[in-house]
Amino acid sequence: MDRSVRGADSVVLVLRPFAVRGVVEGFYGTPWKHDARLEVMSFLAARGMNAYAYAPKDDARHRAEWRVNYDEADLERFGELAAHGAALGVRFGFALSPGLDIEYESEPDRASLLRKLQPLRDAGVSWFLLLLDDIPMQPGLAPRQAALVAWLHAALDGAAHFVSETAHPFDSSRPDGVRHAGRLFHRDPGGRRGGRQ
Repeated sequence: MDRSVRGADSVVLVLRPFAVRGVVEGFYGTPWKHDARLEVMSFLAARGMNAYAYAPKDDARHRAEWRVNYDEADLERFGELAAHGAALGVRFGFALSPGLDIEYESEPDRASLLRKLQPLRDAGVSWFLLLLDDIPMQPGLAPRQAALVAWLHAALDGAAHFVSETAHPFDSSRPDGVRHAGRLFHRDPGGRRGGRQ
């Protein structure tokens, strides 16, 4: 037990066995409203958790229309989430899931990726998640994904990132290349490997 938190007529024991503890809003279905996200971050902080990742699959600009930029009002809301989280000790992460149709080596697609993420960085977001799960496997995919992640990390001036691989570590059917890419580029904000430990 690390500490306890007193709430209205209750005491919540907070355990901290993991470096990154929190919630990924990464489900299919209606995304949460902005105020609900702020409330979730406050809820997480009160329980000793330190991470919230924005990744709703049914936000078209997160997945199917990932090349479409967010407007100024959206960027302002993302900035507010990042600032609110920072004040609470909860890191706000923005996730993008371009794997359905990105061409990993394409200069136009890489430019679209940077055009999408740089305004978020400018708004105060410092943790990015590249989610490459829930897409079809194909030979040679892992090294291509790893090269994209390395490029993006440099292009965003070393912003913290986390990569969700197409094949998961516990999938015995995955090619060796995925395992190799995971060792190289599957990092959480503290620089540790993500996924199952």
